[in-house]
Amino acid sequence: MTSTDSAKPAFYFFEGSAWSTAPRLAIEELGYDLKKDLDLHSLPLGEGANFDPSYLKLAKEGTVPALVDLQGEVLDSTFKVVKYLVANSPKRITLEPSSPNVIEAVHSDQIDPNDALLGYAVDDESRKAKGSDLPGQFWNGRQQALEKYAKSSPPEFKNFYEEKIKYNSYFVKIYSGEASDEELKEYYAKGKKLWSNIGSFLSGDLVKFLQNDRKGTFFAGNTPGEVDFHVIAWLARIITSGGGVEGVEKLTGKPLDKSVKGYYESWTSRESFKKLEIV
Repeated sequence: MTSTDSAKPAFYFFEGSAWSTAPRLAIEELGYDLKKDLDLHSLPLGEGANFDPSYLKLAKEGTVPALVDLQGEVLDSTFKVVKYLVANSPKRITLEPSSPNVIEAVHSDQIDPNDALLGYAVDDESRKAKGSDLPGQFWNGRQQALEKYAKSSPPEFKNFYEEKIKYNSYFVKIYSGEASDEELKEYYAKGKKLWSNIGSFLSGDLVKFLQNDRKGTFFAGNTPGEVDFHVIAWLARIITSGGGVEGVEKLTGKPLDKSVKGYYESWTSRESFKKLEIV
Protein backbone atom coordinates (compact mmCIF):
# COMPACT_ATOMS: atom_id res chain seq x y z
CA MET A 1 0.00 0.00 0.00
CA THR A 2 2.74 2.42 -0.99
CA SER A 3 2.80 5.11 -3.65
CA THR A 4 2.73 3.75 -7.20
CA ASP A 5 4.18 6.96 -8.68
CA SER A 6 7.20 8.39 -6.85
CA ALA A 7 7.05 11.49 -9.06
CA LYS A 8 3.91 12.58 -7.24
CA PRO A 9 3.03 12.87 -3.55
CA ALA A 10 0.82 9.98 -2.42
CA PHE A 11 -2.39 11.09 -0.73
CA TYR A 12 -4.28 8.60 1.48
CA PHE A 13 -7.84 9.46 2.44
CA PHE A 14 -11.44 8.32 2.62
CA GLU A 15 -14.32 10.29 1.13
CA GLY A 16 -16.49 9.75 4.21
CA SER A 17 -13.81 10.74 6.70
CA ALA A 18 -14.45 13.99 8.56
CA TRP A 19 -10.81 15.01 8.67
CA SER A 20 -10.08 13.91 5.10
CA THR A 21 -12.51 16.67 4.15
CA ALA A 22 -9.95 19.33 5.08
CA PRO A 23 -7.24 18.31 2.58
CA ARG A 24 -9.80 17.30 -0.05
CA LEU A 25 -11.25 20.80 0.00
CA ALA A 26 -7.75 22.26 0.00
CA ILE A 27 -6.92 20.26 -3.13
CA GLU A 28 -9.99 21.64 -4.91
CA GLU A 29 -9.63 25.22 -3.70
CA LEU A 30 -5.88 25.46 -4.32
CA GLY A 31 -5.98 24.31 -7.92
CA TYR A 32 -4.39 20.88 -7.74
CA ASP A 33 -4.83 18.61 -10.76
CA LEU A 34 -5.89 15.24 -9.35
CA LYS A 35 -4.45 13.35 -12.32
CA LYS A 36 -1.14 15.17 -12.57
CA ASP A 37 -0.28 16.37 -9.08
CA LEU A 38 -1.22 13.58 -6.68
CA ASP A 39 -1.23 9.80 -6.44
CA LEU A 40 -4.59 9.07 -4.80
CA HIS A 41 -5.32 6.17 -2.45
CA SER A 42 -8.85 5.88 -1.04
CA LEU A 43 -9.12 3.63 2.03
CA PRO A 44 -12.65 2.47 2.98
CA LEU A 45 -12.59 2.98 6.74
CA GLY A 46 -15.80 1.04 7.30
CA GLU A 47 -14.03 -2.02 5.91
CA GLY A 48 -10.99 -1.43 8.11
CA ALA A 49 -8.67 -0.84 5.15
CA ASN A 50 -6.63 1.54 7.28
CA PHE A 51 -5.75 -1.36 9.59
CA ASP A 52 -3.98 -3.34 6.89
CA PRO A 53 -0.41 -3.93 8.15
CA SER A 54 0.97 -2.40 4.96
CA TYR A 55 -0.75 0.88 5.80
CA LEU A 56 0.28 0.74 9.46
CA LYS A 57 3.89 0.66 8.30
CA LEU A 58 3.15 3.99 6.67
CA ALA A 59 0.90 5.60 9.28
CA LYS A 60 1.49 3.84 12.59
CA GLU A 61 -1.89 4.85 14.07
CA GLY A 62 -3.81 3.81 10.97
CA THR A 63 -5.35 7.25 10.58
CA VAL A 64 -6.31 9.22 7.50
CA PRO A 65 -5.55 11.59 5.95
CA ALA A 66 -1.88 10.95 5.29
CA LEU A 67 0.52 12.05 2.59
CA VAL A 68 3.93 10.85 1.46
CA ASP A 69 5.88 13.73 -0.06
CA LEU A 70 8.46 13.56 -2.84
CA GLN A 71 11.25 13.01 -0.33
CA GLY A 72 9.45 10.03 1.15
CA GLU A 73 8.48 11.80 4.37
CA VAL A 74 5.17 10.60 5.80
CA LEU A 75 2.80 13.35 6.91
CA ASP A 76 0.31 11.46 9.07
CA SER A 77 -1.96 14.14 10.48
CA THR A 78 -4.56 16.52 9.10
CA PHE A 79 -2.44 19.44 10.32
CA LYS A 80 0.65 18.33 8.38
CA VAL A 81 -1.19 17.31 5.21
CA VAL A 82 -3.14 20.56 4.89
CA LYS A 83 -0.07 22.66 5.66
CA TYR A 84 1.87 20.81 2.93
CA LEU A 85 -0.91 21.32 0.39
CA VAL A 86 -1.13 25.03 1.18
CA ALA A 87 2.64 25.52 1.04
CA ASN A 88 2.93 23.70 -2.31
CA SER A 89 -0.23 25.09 -3.88
CA PRO A 90 -0.28 25.43 -7.69
CA LYS A 91 -2.06 28.73 -7.15
CA ARG A 92 -0.17 31.76 -5.99
CA ILE A 93 -1.84 32.59 -2.73
CA THR A 94 -1.13 34.87 0.16
CA LEU A 95 -0.47 32.75 3.23
CA GLU A 96 -2.53 34.03 6.13
CA PRO A 97 -1.29 33.69 9.71
CA SER A 98 -1.91 30.09 10.65
CA SER A 99 -4.10 30.94 13.67
CA PRO A 100 -3.05 27.73 15.44
CA ASN A 101 -5.50 28.35 18.27
CA VAL A 102 -8.44 28.01 15.88
CA ILE A 103 -7.10 24.83 14.30
CA GLU A 104 -6.25 23.27 17.64
CA ALA A 105 -9.68 24.15 18.99
CA VAL A 106 -11.66 22.31 16.30
CA HIS A 107 -9.42 19.27 16.73
CA SER A 108 -10.12 19.01 20.46
CA ASP A 109 -11.08 15.52 21.63
CA GLN A 110 -13.86 17.13 23.67
CA ILE A 111 -15.77 18.00 20.47
CA ASP A 112 -14.67 15.13 18.23
CA PRO A 113 -16.84 15.05 15.06
CA ASN A 114 -16.29 11.30 14.71
CA ASP A 115 -17.73 10.75 18.17
CA ALA A 116 -20.73 12.86 17.19
CA LEU A 117 -21.52 10.89 14.05
CA LEU A 118 -20.30 7.39 14.81
CA GLY A 119 -19.63 7.06 18.51
CA TYR A 120 -22.25 8.41 20.85
CA ALA A 121 -26.02 8.64 20.99
CA VAL A 122 -28.00 10.41 23.70
CA ASP A 123 -30.90 8.00 24.23
CA ASP A 124 -32.35 4.63 23.20
CA GLU A 125 -34.03 6.03 20.11
CA SER A 126 -30.91 7.63 18.66
CA ARG A 127 -28.74 4.64 19.61
CA LYS A 128 -31.02 2.20 17.81
CA ALA A 129 -31.14 4.49 14.78
CA LYS A 130 -27.35 4.65 14.66
CA GLY A 131 -27.03 0.92 15.25
CA SER A 132 -29.17 0.07 12.22
CA ASP A 133 -27.44 2.60 9.99
CA LEU A 134 -23.91 3.71 9.09
CA PRO A 135 -22.45 3.78 12.64
CA GLY A 136 -23.44 0.20 13.38
CA GLN A 137 -22.12 -0.97 10.02
CA PHE A 138 -18.91 1.00 10.57
CA TRP A 139 -18.00 -0.60 13.90
CA ASN A 140 -18.92 -4.10 12.70
CA GLY A 141 -16.85 -3.74 9.54
CA ARG A 142 -13.86 -2.50 11.50
CA GLN A 143 -14.18 -5.34 13.99
CA GLN A 144 -14.09 -7.96 11.26
CA ALA A 145 -11.03 -6.35 9.69
CA LEU A 146 -9.20 -5.99 13.00
CA GLU A 147 -9.77 -9.62 13.93
CA LYS A 148 -8.65 -10.76 10.48
CA TYR A 149 -5.44 -8.73 10.49
CA ALA A 150 -4.66 -9.56 14.11
CA LYS A 151 -4.45 -13.29 13.34
CA SER A 152 -1.48 -12.91 11.03
CA SER A 153 -0.06 -9.54 12.01
CA PRO A 154 3.66 -8.89 12.44
CA PRO A 155 4.72 -8.91 16.12
CA GLU A 156 5.25 -5.16 16.17
CA PHE A 157 1.53 -4.59 15.61
CA LYS A 158 0.25 -7.04 18.22
CA ASN A 159 -0.44 -4.41 20.90
CA PHE A 160 -2.00 -2.08 18.36
CA TYR A 161 -4.56 -4.68 17.28
CA GLU A 162 -5.31 -5.75 20.85
CA GLU A 163 -6.05 -2.17 21.90
CA LYS A 164 -8.11 -1.41 18.81
CA ILE A 165 -10.17 -4.59 19.13
CA LYS A 166 -10.92 -3.77 22.76
CA TYR A 167 -11.94 -0.20 21.91
CA ASN A 168 -13.98 -1.22 18.88
CA SER A 169 -15.74 -4.03 20.78
CA TYR A 170 -17.27 -1.49 23.13
CA PHE A 171 -19.24 0.18 20.34
CA VAL A 172 -20.15 -3.14 18.73
CA LYS A 173 -21.63 -4.15 22.07
CA ILE A 174 -23.47 -0.85 22.47
CA TYR A 175 -25.06 -0.93 19.02
CA SER A 176 -25.85 -4.65 19.05
CA GLY A 177 -28.07 -4.23 22.10
CA GLU A 178 -25.87 -6.39 24.32
CA ALA A 179 -24.88 -3.62 26.74
CA SER A 180 -26.32 -3.59 30.26
CA ASP A 181 -28.58 -0.83 31.56
CA GLU A 182 -25.69 0.55 33.59
CA GLU A 183 -23.39 0.57 30.57
CA LEU A 184 -26.02 2.34 28.51
CA LYS A 185 -26.58 4.92 31.24
CA GLU A 186 -22.87 5.75 31.23
CA TYR A 187 -22.80 5.75 27.43
CA TYR A 188 -25.71 8.18 27.12
CA ALA A 189 -24.11 10.46 29.70
CA LYS A 190 -21.00 10.63 27.50
CA GLY A 191 -23.15 11.43 24.47
CA LYS A 192 -24.94 14.25 26.27
CA LYS A 193 -21.65 15.63 27.55
CA LEU A 194 -20.24 15.55 24.03
CA TRP A 195 -23.11 17.61 22.64
CA SER A 196 -22.94 19.96 25.60
CA ASN A 197 -19.27 20.57 24.78
CA ILE A 198 -20.12 21.07 21.12
CA GLY A 199 -22.83 23.57 22.02
CA SER A 200 -20.48 25.52 24.26
CA PHE A 201 -17.87 25.69 21.50
CA LEU A 202 -20.38 26.68 18.81
CA SER A 203 -21.83 29.51 20.89
CA GLY A 204 -18.58 30.50 22.58
CA ASP A 205 -15.11 30.09 21.13
CA LEU A 206 -16.17 29.58 17.52
CA VAL A 207 -18.17 32.82 17.54
CA LYS A 208 -15.19 34.64 19.05
CA PHE A 209 -12.85 33.17 16.45
CA LEU A 210 -15.18 34.26 13.66
CA GLN A 211 -15.37 37.76 15.11
CA ASN A 212 -11.69 38.23 15.93
CA ASP A 213 -9.63 36.00 13.62
CA ARG A 214 -11.52 36.16 10.34
CA LYS A 215 -10.10 38.43 7.64
CA GLY A 216 -13.23 38.51 5.49
CA THR A 217 -15.85 35.99 4.49
CA PHE A 218 -13.31 33.36 5.48
CA PHE A 219 -10.48 33.27 7.98
CA ALA A 220 -8.04 33.77 5.09
CA GLY A 221 -10.01 36.63 3.55
CA ASN A 222 -12.32 36.51 0.54
CA THR A 223 -11.27 32.96 -0.33
CA PRO A 224 -10.64 29.99 1.99
CA GLY A 225 -7.22 29.18 3.41
CA GLU A 226 -5.52 26.80 5.81
CA VAL A 227 -7.64 27.56 8.87
CA ASP A 228 -10.87 27.41 6.88
CA PHE A 229 -10.23 23.88 5.64
CA HIS A 230 -10.03 22.63 9.22
CA VAL A 231 -12.97 24.64 10.53
CA ILE A 232 -15.43 23.65 7.82
CA ALA A 233 -14.40 19.99 7.99
CA TRP A 234 -15.42 20.03 11.66
CA LEU A 235 -18.52 22.21 11.27
CA ALA A 236 -19.95 20.34 8.29
CA ARG A 237 -19.64 17.00 10.05
CA ILE A 238 -21.20 18.35 13.25
CA ILE A 239 -24.20 19.73 11.35
CA THR A 240 -24.60 16.42 9.51
CA SER A 241 -24.28 14.47 12.77
CA GLY A 242 -27.00 16.56 14.37
CA GLY A 243 -29.37 16.12 11.46
CA GLY A 244 -29.07 19.70 10.25
CA VAL A 245 -28.97 23.09 11.94
CA GLU A 246 -32.24 22.57 13.82
CA GLY A 247 -31.09 19.17 15.00
CA VAL A 248 -27.84 20.60 16.34
CA GLU A 249 -29.75 23.33 18.16
CA LYS A 250 -32.00 20.72 19.74
CA LEU A 251 -29.09 18.52 20.82
CA THR A 252 -27.08 21.41 22.24
CA GLY A 253 -30.02 23.34 23.65
CA LYS A 254 -28.61 26.52 22.11
CA PRO A 255 -29.41 28.48 18.94
CA LEU A 256 -26.71 28.60 16.31
CA ASP A 257 -25.24 32.08 16.12
CA LYS A 258 -25.82 33.95 12.85
CA SER A 259 -22.06 34.24 12.32
CA VAL A 260 -21.72 30.45 12.40
CA LYS A 261 -24.69 29.97 10.08
CA GLY A 262 -23.30 32.61 7.72
CA TYR A 263 -19.88 31.00 7.64
CA TYR A 264 -21.39 27.59 6.93
CA GLU A 265 -23.56 29.00 4.15
CA SER A 266 -20.54 30.71 2.60
CA TRP A 267 -19.04 27.26 2.21
CA THR A 268 -22.14 25.39 1.04
CA SER A 269 -22.45 27.77 -1.91
CA ARG A 270 -18.91 27.08 -3.14
CA GLU A 271 -18.28 24.77 -6.09
CA SER A 272 -15.68 22.76 -4.16
CA PHE A 273 -18.19 21.97 -1.42
CA LYS A 274 -20.85 20.96 -3.93
CA LYS A 275 -18.48 18.91 -6.07
CA LEU A 276 -17.18 16.87 -3.15
CA GLU A 277 -20.68 16.54 -1.65
CA ILE A 278 -19.33 17.43 1.77
CA VAL A 279 -21.27 16.17 4.79
